[in-house]
Amino acid sequence: MALADVIEAVPTDRSKAGSGDIAPVNIAVGGPLADRRGDMRRRFGDTGFVKFTGLGDPRDVERVLGTLYRLWMRSDPDARPIEAPIPWDADAFHAALIALRGNHPKAFAKIYDTMQISTALQSLAIADPITAAAAGVLETDPDGVAITGAMLRMDPPDDRRNALAWHQEFPHYPLNTNPADGCVLWMPLQDMEDASGAFKLCLGSHMEGVLDAGVAHCDRPSYYASEQHRIPDWRVARFEQTRPSVEAGDALCFAMTTFHATGENVSNRIRLTFGVRFHRTDGEGFSPGRFRHEPSPS
Repeated sequence: MALADVIEAVPTDRSKAGSGDIAPVNIAVGGPLADRRGDMRRRFGDTGFVKFTGLGDPRDVERVLGTLYRLWMRSDPDARPIEAPIPWDADAFHAALIALRGNHPKAFAKIYDTMQISTALQSLAIADPITAAAAGVLETDPDGVAITGAMLRMDPPDDRRNALAWHQEFPHYPLNTNPADGCVLWMPLQDMEDASGAFKLCLGSHMEGVLDAGVAHCDRPSYYASEQHRIPDWRVARFEQTRPSVEAGDALCFAMTTFHATGENVSNRIRLTFGVRFHRTDGEGFSPGRFRHEPSPS
């Protein structure tokens, strides 16, 4: 898919965001942003997200999954080559990863941490179609955005240690004083079945603005669990929830203020999804920063 094709694929009518309707868009670069609520509604419509079908290049996705398989072969003391046309799509590979997390959590953590900084994952995050799509939503050009938090999520079945309750992304990545100047792009790397626990969003919740997130907490603090800024149930109950239908390579681009949560994986496979945050560097109030290195447990 050419870069120009993706820029053309950003919906102009944001009231249809998430519907799959496609229309051309004129990208306006820079300039002051006076009406923040107007920015939010114009960029993310009434739903709070935009869906792109087939955005991820299958070759980039396969490179990420192939890197994961390679790391598993090197890190799992019980690893044996998987005889399958596509080893990383075989049930045996998923079963081995699940067993590794249970039997050798430090080895699993090192695989996970290495994947986050792998060239395969970083290349997917900055692939032309993906950066063009996110930049188009944010009404700038691909050179006017920065990325943070590019990650591969690896969620085993029936394991809630890293499951995220309803939350906004902004408290974790507050690089823009105008939350409409940032977005999250989320993509499944394998087809998502209902049992896999598809992503959940609250329709229209992005218009609530930035909530007081309070102090991040973790139910069972450890290196292997995720901290959270939870949204109270009464706020979530005010909105209709949706689980957008997505296949491998499809992408959801949603606002930093959209309420979203991790679904429960009750399948027999690890749920493999990709996410990255985009920030306008030419918008008002952009705050750059550095990220520190935290070694994996040994």
